[in-house]
Order: sequence, then C-alpha cells, then structure tokens
Amino acid sequence: MQNTKENRITFLKKCFTALRTQSEDELRSIGEKLNGVLSVRRQVVVVKSFRQWQELRQELRQELGQEITQEITQELRQELRQEITQELRQEITQELGQELGQELRQELRQELRQEITQEITQELRQELWQELGQELRQELGQLWEHYESVWSVFIKEFYPKLKVLAKNKNKVAVIAVLKELVMNGNAYIQISKKKLIIIPFPQIKTDERKRLHSEIEPALVWMDKTSYWISGVKMENKEMWEGIVKKTLDPKEALQIKNAEQRITALRYLGFEKIKVALKAVKQAEDEYGELWSFPELKDSDGKPWKFLRAIDPSKGEYVYLRTWPDVKTPKEAEARSYKVEIYNPIVRT
Repeated sequence: MQNTKENRITFLKKCFTALRTQSEDELRSIGEKLNGVLSVRRQVVVVKSFRQWQELRQELRQELGQEITQEITQELRQELRQEITQELRQEITQELGQELGQELRQELRQELRQEITQEITQELRQELWQELGQELRQELGQLWEHYESVWSVFIKEFYPKLKVLAKNKNKVAVIAVLKELVMNGNAYIQISKKKLIIIPFPQIKTDERKRLHSEIEPALVWMDKTSYWISGVKMENKEMWEGIVKKTLDPKEALQIKNAEQRITALRYLGFEKIKVALKAVKQAEDEYGELWSFPELKDSDGKPWKFLRAIDPSKGEYVYLRTWPDVKTPKEAEARSYKVEIYNPIVRT
C-alpha cells in the first residue's frame, strides 16, 4: 500500500471497523499461529464467558509470582511492546531523519489516537466500562491491548523496509500474525505459565456519532453479556428496546418510564403527536420556555393530572420531557422549579 496520509487514515479506520466483528474459530486459529512464533508454546484459550474469565483470573492470581511476572515481561512487554515499538521508532528516526521522524511520530499519534484509541477510549470506553464493570479493567495493566497490535501492524504496513524488520525475521513473523488478529476482530492477550489467553474485544454497534446504538440487534455483545442501546442510552431490557424501536410501547408506559434518558428516547421514537392523542393530553400553556401539557388520564396519588414540560435541550437540539408539579401554571415556572432556580426575567433568553 502506497505510504500516503490518506492511505494511512483509511488503514486505521479499517482496523477500527474490524473491532466490531469477530469469529471464535478465527481467533483460536490466530492464537495458535501466535503461539507458534513466541518462544514458549502454550495452550490457546479463547474466553467465551465471564464465568470462564473469572476462573482464569483466579488461576492467574495464583501463578503471578516473580517467575511468571518475568515471563510475561519477556514474552509480551519486551518482545512485542518494548522491542518492536522502541526499535521501530528509533529506526524511523535514523532512516528518515530526525525532523521527519518527529513529524511522523506526531502524525501517528494524532491519527492512531483519533481513529483507534480516542474513538474507543473517550467516546465508547466510558459506556463500555460502565456496562462491563470491573471484569476486565482490573487486569488491563497486564494485558496486551488491542491498539498495541495495531501500532506494530501499522509500521510493518507502511515501512516494510526498515532495518529493524529486515534483520529480525521473528519480529516479522509475530507482526504477520498480529495483522491477522487486527483484521479479524482484534483481542486482548494474557499469558500464564501454560496458557495463551485470547479475550475477544466487545462486539459493538454504533451510530454516526460513535454512540452505542442498534435498532436491529444488541448494540453490545461481549462474551456472554448482551445489552441493548439506542443513541448511547442503555435500555432496561430487550422488551423495552423492542417496544421503542418497533413503536409498540404503550404511550402511558412511555411517560411512566422513570429514567429520564430512556423516557426521552421512547417519546422521541413514539412521537409526541401519537402520545398526546392517545392520552388525550391538553396543552395548558406555552411561552418562550416551552410547552406545559396536562395528562388527565394519568393521575398522581392525590388524583391530580400529571403535567409535563416539553422543551428544547439547547445542548442537543432535541425535545426533553420533564414531569413537573401539578400546581405549576406556565412552562417558565415549570423549568425554574425543575432545575431548582429562581424565576428570572431576562431581556434575551439564550
């Protein structure tokens, strides 16, 4: 592939896209190949469930004494990360010149982080870790991360004539296997005395804003954990998700959803026109702060109709629906009380 900035960005985007699809059989096959080019052969294990991962973690904890810590360092930290990364960067600087080498490193940092690390870490990782908890996060310090494979493959793809590669065929063999791994879903890698453990990367579906999202299937599948997301909002369960995306959720149930983000998502999909007709809603007032709607068919414990403020969220440009007090008279008052602020009278509202 010709070494141009456009091709490099295209390659990194392809690596990112590959994260979203995986095959257990392919990962196992690639794990066996990686096993063959490392200095010590081990049993290849592709993790299928969190229960299996917990068992392996317990096994690792029992093994992780001085001997295995040194082995992990020698096998992955030195052979892959330290040796490949540091030597390749030194070779780039020596062969291409100090100024060009620095420029390239800066470009690589920007492209790699924007197309791989930044998209995963900043936009998705918070959602992923919030969803997946501590199962993997606690072990990340000892895992070979998915983006570390990308770095090595990136260098080999665009700088194949580097001396550090030409003089070490084993490095080339390792990188060739890592390329297969990258292009077939990528993974986290952990090793013990007897096992080479492949932990698949979460299979994710996102929208154009890189938020977890799917109207067809679970947006997040990781081993045996599955969850449903719409526009970055996690749904309570499959039934709620289906009711929203298929627009079959009862309007009354939609308004009674306790979680504000889930409720806003449901109302956006169902459409406020449908809801207000179905529940015979009455617009009580309207001003520059929004609309105040009363729902006679929904009563509180005192028998008073529910009231909602319908207003635009300036940060998103979307409608929000806030349940407010039954005694409010205007949207202005509803907004002030909802956000616990004093009622004010600005000359211009921004």
